[in-house]
Amino acid sequence: MGEQAPGWGAGLAERLAAARLGAGLPRCLVGFDGYVDDVVRVVRAASPGREPEFFATISEFAGHIEAAAGKSADMRIVSSGARIGGNGPLLSCGLASLGASVVCVGAMGLPELHPLFAGLPAGCRPMTIAEPGFTHAFEFLDGKLMFGNAPGLDSIDWRLVKESVGLDSFVRWFAESDLVGVVNWSSMHGLDSILEGIVAEVLPEIPADTLRRKLVAFDIADPSARSGEDFERLVDAMRAIGKRSRVALCLNEKEALIVRRYLALEKGGGALRGGCESIYERLGIDLLQVHAVSSAVGVDRGGSAEIEGIFVPHPVLTTGGGDNFNGGFLASAALGLGLEDSLRVGNAAAAYYVSKGRCASFDELGAYLSEAAGGRERRA
Repeated sequence: MGEQAPGWGAGLAERLAAARLGAGLPRCLVGFDGYVDDVVRVVRAASPGREPEFFATISEFAGHIEAAAGKSADMRIVSSGARIGGNGPLLSCGLASLGASVVCVGAMGLPELHPLFAGLPAGCRPMTIAEPGFTHAFEFLDGKLMFGNAPGLDSIDWRLVKESVGLDSFVRWFAESDLVGVVNWSSMHGLDSILEGIVAEVLPEIPADTLRRKLVAFDIADPSARSGEDFERLVDAMRAIGKRSRVALCLNEKEALIVRRYLALEKGGGALRGGCESIYERLGIDLLQVHAVSSAVGVDRGGSAEIEGIFVPHPVLTTGGGDNFNGGFLASAALGLGLEDSLRVGNAAAAYYVSKGRCASFDELGAYLSEAAGGRERRA
């Protein structure tokens, strides 16, 4: 891992620990997807008796694919094995590893829980309602390409949620949660009906003062395949929820660019911070976070903040990095940490994950933050 300047997040580990001691980590409800991920790398060259050489970047791989147009190609992939996948389970893993209590509703196997999801961290309670999707996650040093097949997710809507877990149970989990995570809207067309059901049948059953303290966070995932009309329907649901609860939106840089296009906002010269501020103002939400490869921006009612983050040049695993960023960020926000602190915790949680290939525990994240503050060099 690259070296950080002394003072990066100075005292943050102590502030995070004090916030946890004072308020306790949040109780969470997360839904509604679920995948089994096969994380693979594409072989560029191989010789007998030598380790294979992999395509390092998406651009390099794209050039190889383009050269095969009209000719075909035969490529070898190397799999690191099946892993828990999906924004919901991965966000739940990140939160529960930090010590939060999580109910995760999603596609994790029928009629019984898929064995992989039995490995969710202690503190995470899986409630499966459908078969998981399957994803080939092609990993490169500069990003990943996700190829998913998820027919089971097409069955997930508000009717299925009520039939599978019961309306009373769902209302109770929603009411008891400090943080509600709604993820992967882009791949789940039935999520619109779930949001409408939450507005019509869940929120009216919960006291107004309880709702006002709650943070409902959206991670819409890559929305490039959805229409502008679809996005307008999502925004309507977010605003309906925002009338009663606090609403947050978490995006990566690509997703933020697409959202700006949906909202007909000017490009703003590519400035991440200015673009985030314009999204925030247009949507009228309480909290916005956008994370890029080596920086992150947040906006709330107090203003905006931008950080240069910990950059991992040689990641072990990138699939799930954004979910761990969101987990660290949202947990910190729920604990009452400031915007810049929350961004740094999210970045550190993501950097730990991509450099180690697993979620950080609360103590591990604290130690990692202390190292960053001291400017000590760490390598993946």
